[in-house]
Amino acid sequence: TIARHPSETDERLMVRLLAFALQVPAVSDAAVPGIAELEPDAMTKRADVGRAIIQEKIAQESRTSSRASFFPQVGVQGGWEFNGATFTEQSRSWSAGAFLRWNLFSGLSDAARMRESAAAALRAQAERQQVESAVRVELRVALARVDEARAREKVGRSARQRTTLYGRATLDKLGTTGHTNQY
Repeated sequence: TIARHPSETDERLMVRLLAFALQVPAVSDAAVPGIAELEPDAMTKRADVGRAIIQEKIAQESRTSSRASFFPQVGVQGGWEFNGATFTEQSRSWSAGAFLRWNLFSGLSDAARMRESAAAALRAQAERQQVESAVRVELRVALARVDEARAREKVGRSARQRTTLYGRATLDKLGTTGHTNQY
């Protein structure tokens, strides 16, 4: 912001503005990486993508565990026991057992759980793809904005060059030489 003193004339203010414009450095054209370089980094650093991947893995594990109800279950049990009124009158006993359980028909509830977990896995996969697509869109929008800003900067440089030429001509007409540092 350039403040104007009440006693300053329009011509003097114009000279100060032109002197300021002539001293502003140009911005360099640094290369912006392309979408291929930025996308993997964006996918690994975004928390919502990581959360969607974890939700998809959980749904896949739920799908796998829902299949377990169709397989037979085999187990072994064992125990050791001490009985008695006092510590010195303890009698020991043990027991062992094995079991086999196979659910042949449960009213189709196991099949329904499998279908439900398969649908949940598909939903989690679709949500992950949606989040990844949103990240890709945001990345493309950001790159488009960088291109837009560069185009505006190019227009600004062109305007600055024209202003510089007009400013020098104005300074020559006013009979002043050089820049002034009075702001």
